[in-house]
Amino acid sequence: MQKIKDLERKSVGTQGRTVPVAEYMCECGELFLASPYSVKKGTTSGCSACKKQKVSERFKTHGDSKTRLFKIWQGIKNRCFNVKSSAYKYYGAKGITMEKEWINDFSTFKDWALSSGYTDKLTIDKDILSRKLGLEKKKYSPETCCWVTRSENSRDSNIHRTHKKWSKARVQERKDWYKANPSLSRKKVYQFSMEGEFISSYDSVAIAKKETKATKISEVCTGKRTTSGGYKWSYDEPVKLPTTW
Repeated sequence: MQKIKDLERKSVGTQGRTVPVAEYMCECGELFLASPYSVKKGTTSGCSACKKQKVSERFKTHGDSKTRLFKIWQGIKNRCFNVKSSAYKYYGAKGITMEKEWINDFSTFKDWALSSGYTDKLTIDKDILSRKLGLEKKKYSPETCCWVTRSENSRDSNIHRTHKKWSKARVQERKDWYKANPSLSRKKVYQFSMEGEFISSYDSVAIAKKETKATKISEVCTGKRTTSGGYKWSYDEPVKLPTTW
């Protein structure tokens, strides 16, 4: 872009303020008027036609705007930078961001995805590699992202959530308590027929479920249900056979 000549100051607004104006020649050969201040600042770099072309190229998606990969890219940006997104509080608000080269260039993200094993059955994950690298602030980037199945992603999230919730000391404390209180850790359960006749007893609900295939035993014992698996159940030892329920 080349400056041709300075022109008379131009009036702008309703208060009679004037600004300097000059004539420039764009790289395409087109002449246009602009403020020297905007040119120096970098907000004006060419004629309006070239500006539109640059904007179009910047947001061009190469025909992939309806693909799953493009939606993944948009989703990452949305939860990292859009404060109105319902997911922002879990990502952007916690400092999770995105690689600068990916933010405004889908093609760069796409090239990385295809070279990293992307398929339509996989989902992007930033947590696994971030933890291996020991990063406190997580980020969507080529170094911290990988493609995993939904089940792998869910399993990793559950394991990590459990590890955060339960420290090793707390887990061991819980194990020691159960060993010291075996009668409390397992509650004996008694099985009855629909007529109230005692059938059998089990050392725990878990064992009873396994033996009888009844899945709602605890709910019957606590009064939330009346039967489970075609039987009646109780935590109370049948000293006298129950006749009414």
